[in-house]
Amino acid sequence: MDESRKNLPKEALIEEGQLISKYPIKQWSLKPRFYDHFINAILIFTSVFMAFWLNDFRQKQIQAGDSERAMEVIISEVENNLATLERWVPYHLDMLNRLEDLFAKDSVRFLEFFDPSVLVDDYMGIMREILTRHAQELIKTPNVQFSLQDRMDIIMIYEQQKYVENALQRLIEMSYERAAMDLDRVEETYRVFYAMLADLYGQEEAMIQNYRLRLERLRSRG
Repeated sequence: MDESRKNLPKEALIEEGQLISKYPIKQWSLKPRFYDHFINAILIFTSVFMAFWLNDFRQKQIQAGDSERAMEVIISEVENNLATLERWVPYHLDMLNRLEDLFAKDSVRFLEFFDPSVLVDDYMGIMREILTRHAQELIKTPNVQFSLQDRMDIIMIYEQQKYVENALQRLIEMSYERAAMDLDRVEETYRVFYAMLADLYGQEEAMIQNYRLRLERLRSRG
């Protein structure tokens, strides 16, 4: 730069691209030990990150496996409950039809005492199998993760199942209570039994449809 430009303002020199610092630029370099520390820091960070990532990955794999096994258990229980209802619904329908026939013929008045065994040829009690709900607890397990839709389907299955269980329990209790043994109220007892059995039958039919619908969804997403 010629002598005439040394005293020009800095802005003028910047515009011309000829700004020269009045201070010399110091040359510096990284020491070897700094490089070593830097590399070690990178390695430590990478190893810690990988450890966390691998642990998270492993936990997700375990969780996915637990969730899959839990779904299999739930589906198996629902399938068993469905099969139970499918066995007993025709039996209960036969009892209803026999009662309707007795009422139509006014024959029930000739029955001396309340006895459900007269309602079917091969009496097997009111219902000798139970619907189970053990797998319901699996959705509360922390390591089991289902989608929101799967959880809703499972909850709705067991919520509706309560209605079937309650209807069955009421019918059984009614059949063994003291009033059912009153010989002066035999016809009334049969009519109450019919009404409660019809309620149970209706709950069973609805439950079967719900089982099938929810099972189809769970299987397709499982």
